[in-house]
Amino acid sequence: MNDFGPQLLGPGMSSLADFPLLYKFIDAHDRLSVQVHPSDADAHENGWGRFGKTECWYIVHAEPRAQIAVGFRKGVSKDDVSDAVRDISLNDLLEFHDIAAGDVFFIPAGTVHAICGNTILYEVQQTSDVTFRLYDWGRLDKTGKSRPLHIRESLQVLDTRWHSSYDIPAVPVETLHNGARIMRIACRYFALEEYDFYGPGSITLPTRQSFSAMVVLDGSAEVSGTKLARGQSVLFPAAMGAVEIGVGSGARFLISWVPDLTSDIIIPLNKLGIGSAAIASLGGNAESNDLLALL
Repeated sequence: MNDFGPQLLGPGMSSLADFPLLYKFIDAHDRLSVQVHPSDADAHENGWGRFGKTECWYIVHAEPRAQIAVGFRKGVSKDDVSDAVRDISLNDLLEFHDIAAGDVFFIPAGTVHAICGNTILYEVQQTSDVTFRLYDWGRLDKTGKSRPLHIRESLQVLDTRWHSSYDIPAVPVETLHNGARIMRIACRYFALEEYDFYGPGSITLPTRQSFSAMVVLDGSAEVSGTKLARGQSVLFPAAMGAVEIGVGSGARFLISWVPDLTSDIIIPLNKLGIGSAAIASLGGNAESNDLLALL
């Protein structure tokens, strides 16, 4: 960042002091705490950092009957949430979603969420360490104490509105000679696409004005003589331009970047024959969908 900021990030992000995204594999054996994150505006107004935290989850693996909690049921208010936290009954208000490998969920800032165990997921999020723990399922440690909760801060940033869906449908956009390219999500902070291959070969990623991050989920790939196995990641600086990737049979990987929604998403997908409704579906619910105003 210090030595190669614009070349690394891209010209549109040359003023940033921090790398804008974090990437994580989360292997949850048990229910994690119920959390909520602030928006950019909340973070700035309250001195919680440079960025809020909007994120997405790609489900890498899920055991049978695995679930996640994202959002609330219809008609829930902040008073209801406050009472349920006190009564250790918040799980009665949460919206639970069955999950399977390959599912993608969009979690805008202000959205209550929890990983409920028996799953491995890949998370792309804004760079922020601010996490408010709203609820911990009534768990106590060996001394009979609960972990600290951030109830006041959580209620301050919480979006209790019911939304129709947080899962993002896969949008196939291009058939390759040995596989397929699929768009998975797009918002102002990040875009995520998936490449699946049934045979060996190579592809060239489109030239973009942003860095890109790649993670291999199955099979293997090779970039500039470097072999990447399952679970490995590589960062492509923006200055690289077009990137050629060699792939083996059965390879599957994700590419993410900070998009210009018009030039990186809407225009190229329209040229490939993807309609406005399918493009809009990549941005999630109408209230937090960055694509709708541009379509």
